[in-house]
Amino acid sequence: MRRRRWLSVAAMVMVMALTGAACASDEGGGGGGPAEKIPVTIYFQGALTGPVNYLVIPSFQAAQIRIDELNADDSFPAEITFKEGDTQGDPANAPQIVDQAVSDPNTVAIHGPAFSGESAASGDTYNEAGIPFVTSSATATSLAEENWDFWYRAVGNDQGQGALVGQYQADIIKATKLFVSHDKQEYGQPLAELVRDSA
Repeated sequence: MRRRRWLSVAAMVMVMALTGAACASDEGGGGGGPAEKIPVTIYFQGALTGPVNYLVIPSFQAAQIRIDELNADDSFPAEITFKEGDTQGDPANAPQIVDQAVSDPNTVAIHGPAFSGESAASGDTYNEAGIPFVTSSATATSLAEENWDFWYRAVGNDQGQGALVGQYQADIIKATKLFVSHDKQEYGQPLAELVRDSA
């Protein structure tokens, strides 16, 4: 499971970098010698510090490993700068990072935002700027209703996760009584309520 998750993150970063390299203008006249690498920037947006950073750091580290490998590959057409945008998972911390990413002319993609709240706070700006943003962990069902053109989610939403857990409790375990609790937070509450309702 961990290897598959790492590979999906690595593949995502590679695709974003290649897309940025392909879209950049080629001002060279086709002279001899190896092609000069195109400078591109990928921003990581998520909780790199704070109480929930343990949910986000593995994704950041996996992306950094792959970017280091690509930058060391002479045949890879881009030189990727990977910039950290630490929100601590708080949507209130997102605007400053979003502004930095959008104002950087080399930005080709956003790895994140990591959580649903910061995704909602950031999505309109990234979408208007035409910058692809890929979350590996924002699960709020409502995000799909935003109809962003440049947004991608690499994880099942709350509806899919909660419904499956509820079905499993009812159909496989065949529980006759079920106690469901949650932490009243943005992720825990809707997920727990979906488990309850579907079961």
